[in-house]
Amino acid sequence: MGYYFDLVWHFLSSNSRHGTHSPFVYKLATDVIYHKGEVSNQGRSEEVLKLEVALFLISEMSTIQTSNFAIKDLDISKFTVDEILHVINKDKVVILTGVYKDKQSKNKWSALKADQNVVVTVDLFHFAVLIVRKEQPKENFKLRFPYFK
Repeated sequence: MGYYFDLVWHFLSSNSRHGTHSPFVYKLATDVIYHKGEVSNQGRSEEVLKLEVALFLISEMSTIQTSNFAIKDLDISKFTVDEILHVINKDKVVILTGVYKDKQSKNKWSALKADQNVVVTVDLFHFAVLIVRKEQPKENFKLRFPYFK
């Protein structure tokens, strides 16, 4: 029951792309998350959207970062906060699933958002993105998952 309450609360408290104050996240939202390409009536699945976000981040981050980086897709319940922080410090981008699965996962998510090494977080409820971008001030974004197109 708590999961569905979290889902409704996330939907009501999140923003669309117009609620973002970051050009980088606004571009991510416009070009990928809310992109109006060829989409079925049921919208994009979580897995397809995660892949599209990863491809966008690869192209955007490779022009910004001087070193190689990787994008890791992790289930938050299978790793400690320290392990996830180690991965993001090494790879610069982490996509997390299961952020709202249970209380422990939500606590880990809160700790990750508060960590100073994680500069940008994008919470889409079904998955979240952690990004290290030194050229941007620390900010947490909560965007609506594009259920309907």
